[in-house]
Amino acid sequence: TTSGLINLAKRIETLETSSASGANGADGANGTNGADGTNGTNGADGANGTNGTNGNDAAAGRQYGYDIAYTATVVTGTVGPWGDEMATAIGVDGNPIIAYDHLASNDGMGVTHCDDVVCTTSTTTDYKLGSDTGNGISLTIGTDGNPIISHADRDAGHLVVTHCDNVACTTATHTTYTTTNGDGSGTSITIGTDGNPIISHYDVADWHLVVTHCGNVACTTATHTAYTTGNENGWDTAITIGTDGNPIISHTDIRAGGLVVTHCGNVACTTATHTTYTTDNGGRYSSITIGTDGNPIISHNDSDAGDLVVTHCDNVACTTATHTTYTTPGNEDGRYSSITIGTDGNPIISHYDHDARDLVVTHCDNVACTTATHTTHTTTNGDGLDTSITIGTDGNPIISHRSGSDLVVTHLSKSAWTNNGWD
Repeated sequence: TTSGLINLAKRIETLETSSASGANGADGANGTNGADGTNGTNGADGANGTNGTNGNDAAAGRQYGYDIAYTATVVTGTVGPWGDEMATAIGVDGNPIIAYDHLASNDGMGVTHCDDVVCTTSTTTDYKLGSDTGNGISLTIGTDGNPIISHADRDAGHLVVTHCDNVACTTATHTTYTTTNGDGSGTSITIGTDGNPIISHYDVADWHLVVTHCGNVACTTATHTAYTTGNENGWDTAITIGTDGNPIISHTDIRAGGLVVTHCGNVACTTATHTTYTTDNGGRYSSITIGTDGNPIISHNDSDAGDLVVTHCDNVACTTATHTTYTTPGNEDGRYSSITIGTDGNPIISHYDHDARDLVVTHCDNVACTTATHTTHTTTNGDGLDTSITIGTDGNPIISHRSGSDLVVTHLSKSAWTNNGWD
């Protein structure tokens, strides 16, 4: 019927309408990011930028050299020591200790222990071991922290070793070597790489260099090696330890008038090689140390011309060397010379101007001491006999020396900077 067809058409329309897509729903939440991809290759370098403007000039730096102030302390007691043949070291307490021939105590040995760095006060102990036991004195600090001193009983012709029982050396034990080659004239002592003392000295009867190697820290036993051939004469000996660990000794061939350097072949110096330098008739009053370049450097005196000579070795054994002679500030410079290395890395030397009777300090401008500046100390108690120099714990040189019958301790200090070295 007509109404049935109409109803069928409406159903079909309804079905078509209900089958059409509905509206889109809301977006879902984002998923987690995937892993990063590999980096791409670097791009080419960009062009350099333009240079910036120059900065302001820096403040002027310090100039080379020092103005030197010094204080001289006269060490006197009830007898007033005669500071002949003296030696100075810095003790483990940081204060200087000085040994010397104490003529005022009837040819005994005096040991003065300073109470402070500049030795403004001190205590002195006298050792009277024989008729003339304060000669040829040398002092160092042992591996036990106590001073040990080599010296001579000149009348008996024996080497004596004094081992201090404490830092100030107020008590000590003494060992005398009376065997052949035991003569102790012109001694010099240092500590070997085995921890035991080793001593160079002179057998005055036979004109020979002798090396005594101690068997223990106190040197109560020892072996002696004498060098009897050639020009190995042992006047004015000085010993140190080279960078190869073996002793090296400067001394004088008094007959030929030359400097001799003996390089030991082992720790005990039972074998050695000898190099003689006859230039400038040097070798008297020698003192040796090791420079910052690792080679020995020696101060000594040209006894003919009366000049200070500095010999800088070209190698550890000193088989070749260069020699620099200083003819200023006066005549007879270089007597009683003593050398050490300053805190600037250059050698510094104390010595004596015999004509002017003054203490002279020569500060080297370089490791080899080919140029130097000289300071003469002419004030009261400035006499420079029997000098011995070391560097104090404050970094400044300290020198023991003699003025007349007094022991004098001179402490140098840096007061200002100049371009003229040690003034």
